[in-house]
Amino acid sequence: MKRILFYRETSGIGDICMMVRAIELTRLKYSNTEIIVQTRYNELLKYHPAIDYYADLNTIVENVNVRIDNSFYCAEYDAKYTPILSVSRHQLFCENTAKVLVEHGLEPIEYDGKPQSLYVSCDLNDWAQTIIGNTVPSNRIPIGIFGKSKEQWKTYPRIRDLIKLLLADKRFTLFYFDDKEQLPIWNVSQFIGYSLDKVAALVSQMGLVISADSAGLHIAGGFNVPVIGIFGPTNPLLLIASYFRASWIPVKCLHHPCGYNICEQLFCLKQLKPKSVYKILCKKILTIKGKGSSNVVSKWAKKVVSSNIDGIVVVRMKGIGDIIMMIPMLNSLRRTFPNKKVSVITSESGAYMLKDINIIDKVIISDYEHTAENVIPLPPSEALQFNQVINLINAVDFEPIVYKRARPDNFIKVAESQLQHELDIDNNYMIPDFIIDLKLKEVFLKKYHVPDNVIGCQISSGGKTRVMDIEHWFTLAENNSDWTFLWFGDKLINITLPKNVIDTCGKLTIAEFVHGISCCQIFVCPDSSGMHIAPRVNVPVVLLAGSTLVEYHTKYNKHWLIQSVYANPKLGCSPCFDWQSQNDCYKRNGFPWCINRITPGQIRDKILEVLR
Repeated sequence: MKRILFYRETSGIGDICMMVRAIELTRLKYSNTEIIVQTRYNELLKYHPAIDYYADLNTIVENVNVRIDNSFYCAEYDAKYTPILSVSRHQLFCENTAKVLVEHGLEPIEYDGKPQSLYVSCDLNDWAQTIIGNTVPSNRIPIGIFGKSKEQWKTYPRIRDLIKLLLADKRFTLFYFDDKEQLPIWNVSQFIGYSLDKVAALVSQMGLVISADSAGLHIAGGFNVPVIGIFGPTNPLLLIASYFRASWIPVKCLHHPCGYNICEQLFCLKQLKPKSVYKILCKKILTIKGKGSSNVVSKWAKKVVSSNIDGIVVVRMKGIGDIIMMIPMLNSLRRTFPNKKVSVITSESGAYMLKDINIIDKVIISDYEHTAENVIPLPPSEALQFNQVINLINAVDFEPIVYKRARPDNFIKVAESQLQHELDIDNNYMIPDFIIDLKLKEVFLKKYHVPDNVIGCQISSGGKTRVMDIEHWFTLAENNSDWTFLWFGDKLINITLPKNVIDTCGKLTIAEFVHGISCCQIFVCPDSSGMHIAPRVNVPVVLLAGSTLVEYHTKYNKHWLIQSVYANPKLGCSPCFDWQSQNDCYKRNGFPWCINRITPGQIRDKILEVLR
């Protein structure tokens, strides 16, 4: 039997946690192998079922076939690439493990994008539950706080002000964790210098954890406990992207993340107001239902709801394209739970997108409004009648999840996380065609006097970073007077247009919009609803690809009908996933920069190529 040793002599509790995923994947691949771990923090890992033996750093471990030293691999990567880091810590540990396995003639492991799992003993679990039960009233939520980091430049300097703000909110009971220093605040439960296994047991019982870039983030992530990360110079995407229930608070600094290379004054963390943290916490706490950890039993926050429908309801209100990209997830739900009713709560336009999708039992139209922020708000009241709710509002729209995988697959991952159940995914699934009403199509053709071979153009998009200047659309029409263009958009245009343009902007219902697209020979658009609708009515698309990674938005649709046009030469920063206009280029004239570098001539050439 082979023996594999995972060794790390350097400190860093968070790194030890993130290294665990490499250990778990090695165990999955080599089930008959003995796995030994040798670190400074074995008490955090001693209950993990993937690990056979533990050794402290002073012990000589004999008869080892493969020694995987993870002491300096991440540090060497940081030193080489800071501040332009692009690989997550979880992936780095897996890459180093794979490299060493190959050197010893073994098959490598491959990182799967999932977080590590942490475990506690039954005795520690009972101990932690007793403390929570004796400390936290039934109407309160336990909040764990890790404000300090081993590195001072990761520490949130206003943690005391944040704690005082939270103490004024009678919904919360606070637990503060630190290895040395006790705070001079008497009405906070403080756990100073506790062993890591006890800290882990307590964290597993928290309703939510607030943490600087420190161990608290990764212990909470290992127990699937909701966590809010406070990041300054470091990049949250490389540290918590795999944690299903993690979010982070953006700092307003042009140099973020800088890897502590720009200033030594911690400007980014000092300017982060405690009220901003508190605001995001209050919104996130509304989404928490039931237990925190997946590896222990927690009873503090069972949501009492008068549920009378034994089925699953999916909630997504905004984004016609997103409603369409959500359909593969609905198909996975139907495959996984064939005997359960699957319902969807959405807007009127969203409901029309789901028309004739036979995997859905019921579509409920709601006028529920919500803000577009990096938090998942409470679902509309119509959802409370269902036993299981998948709340997809804002769930795939913000960093870090947008970087991970195709958007339809992100919907699937979020659904799996909220259900705590793996879904049966059909990777060959194709979003069904939209059934066109020939009478409605005929009415549209006559109303707008649409000729044959018209070229459709959607000049608007739900994301302002994906809208091309209208002057480019004018030039395209004026330079191609032998073509007729049918313009679509969500706002009225009050200017004189070229004679070969038929204007429907701001005038159409969702049904007219869909049937109008079906009248087109070709459809030209940025990343918008039209790029998702046109393939469903078998109309080829010329896609103006600026900040959009096209492959992430065309999976499960007829991607062969979508032909992309990029700026020439293509910009090195495109695609950038910058939904919130944070990049410097959006502060310049003529933004968004990438899509506005696509010329009308390029668009004409691509149209001719598609026509041929």
